[in-house]
Amino acid sequence: YGISKNNLTNISYINNLDTNHCNLLSGLLPNTKYYYTVNQNTIQMCGDTFYFYTAPPVGSGQKVRFLALGDCGSGYIQQYNVKAAINFYNKNNYINGILLLGDNAYVSGVQNEYQTGFFNPYKTNFILSNSCIYASPGNHEYANDYNLSLNHQIPYYDIFKTPQNAELGGVPSNHKEFYSYNYANTHFISLDSYGIEQGIYHLWDSLGPQYQWLEHDLQQDKSMWKIVYFHHPPYTMGSHNSDTEVDLVAIRKNIARLLEKYGVDLVINGHSHTYERSWLQKGHYD
Repeated sequence: YGISKNNLTNISYINNLDTNHCNLLSGLLPNTKYYYTVNQNTIQMCGDTFYFYTAPPVGSGQKVRFLALGDCGSGYIQQYNVKAAINFYNKNNYINGILLLGDNAYVSGVQNEYQTGFFNPYKTNFILSNSCIYASPGNHEYANDYNLSLNHQIPYYDIFKTPQNAELGGVPSNHKEFYSYNYANTHFISLDSYGIEQGIYHLWDSLGPQYQWLEHDLQQDKSMWKIVYFHHPPYTMGSHNSDTEVDLVAIRKNIARLLEKYGVDLVINGHSHTYERSWLQKGHYD
């Protein structure tokens, strides 16, 4: 990797036989375009030279562009239609980051479903090779399995690495399941609305580690914009009903209240298979 497409002088090497790799690139400059290839020994595996931009300095007022994908990894024609619509709308503008809202690969979030339902549809003629992914899990990542919600032993956490140690700012969560980061003048928070912590605590439990970290992170942040995303919506009348489903009710009564208290500007969710935008909400928890 390097700043010149024809002079990739930096190397990050991993010597193991696994099929999932996480390479650490060190010494990168902010707001800089880097080119990279992926090689096995001297053989170039990716067939092209890709690029990415590093994040701008915290507080920068430059325009940034993010894409949010919810419940996307079906492999159905609708997924390809949405991909085509994104490309048509975006033209060739750089997208700084991709927010995944959960249920990223159907039906059970296993490795081969991620390959066929997520990576294969997006690996060509799309932004996956150039844009950072900031993922959150949904119930299908956990295969709707209570035991998996307790132990979190799911492929999702092998596939995606998250800045849980505040590598991009925010308060360290020290949890792979939830994290925050700063990008230009915006603070992003990704939450896990299905997994259970310490055997008893859901996202909406005020005594749980996720809730307490979330409040601490929101207290500390002074960014111009705050964006929070997670899978289960507090307000929906689509393929799910937030008046009757207990987890959605609990999120509305507890998490929506917390987000409003600290001035969150935008909340993005998946789960309900429809497109909804609400009027601005404040104080509506019942």
